Amino acid sequence: MTYARDTKGTIAPEIEVLPIHSQLTAGARSFRDRRHHAVAMKAGQGKVHLKEGAVPFVAPCIIWLPADTGNSVTMQAGTRGMILSLSEVGIAQAIAAGPMADSLRSIIMLPFVSTDLDRGFAEQFHRGLDRLRAEIEGEQPGHLEVMRHHTAVLCIDIWRLTRPLDHSAQNSDRMIAVRFLQLVEKNLRAQWPIARYAQELQITPERLSAILRKTTERAPLALIHARIIQEANVLLASSSMQIADIAENLGFSDPAYFSRFYKRMTGHSPNRQRRDPANQNTGTTFAAWP
Repeated sequence: MTYARDTKGTIAPEIEVLPIHSQLTAGARSFRDRRHHAVAMKAGQGKVHLKEGAVPFVAPCIIWLPADTGNSVTMQAGTRGMILSLSEVGIAQAIAAGPMADSLRSIIMLPFVSTDLDRGFAEQFHRGLDRLRAEIEGEQPGHLEVMRHHTAVLCIDIWRLTRPLDHSAQNSDRMIAVRFLQLVEKNLRAQWPIARYAQELQITPERLSAILRKTTERAPLALIHARIIQEANVLLASSSMQIADIAENLGFSDPAYFSRFYKRMTGHSPNRQRRDPANQNTGTTFAAWP
């Protein structure tokens, strides 16, 4: 299994499955780390506390909580299920580059709660989590490839849950945000200005900014820059590419400029990130995209 350091500097797996045991009293769980979480509830009920408000859930359901959002889940007594935790590297290892990866990337920035989940689908998802957990714990020959396969299937299941069921949903703020993130995936290396994204979405840049601030609490440029840093961190952690090659891969013609951009965003250089993966800060200041 591959590992990374968490925000406290301890070793943590890139892919992890944890149980939610039934309790005699109500409880709560916070998700404040830099990992993505799929919470699959098998029994019980409670509320998901997102920044825009509380959303009730009744099992069976699947809750997707992106990294760095500070969300929490409160559960009534008797609630049980499982949590799939994925780092950026874990997702990159499971989903190869291509249209599916682009579409998947477009949804992981947005939390959602599946409140009307088909029981057959829920049982299939839980069986997938059980198989993944068995592979993680068993470490049999070839278990890394099997882990990646099961993780990919689970990610695709999550992606399917987020697809719009009718054309009217495509005009919602959420779908505009999803379409923006899909465009970012396809054009990350082309360094499109915000006006170009707005033009493709047939809205004004001001409207795009308002929608993204409402749905993701981040500005368009902040999302683009964060995605560049995420991709850079994956390449630094999982490849032997030179910094100049990583810069070129991400659309930077000048490796020195890329290094300055990376340091401005994270507070440290790409070389330091490669030496010490515990540095996971993606930055909170977002200078103008060149």
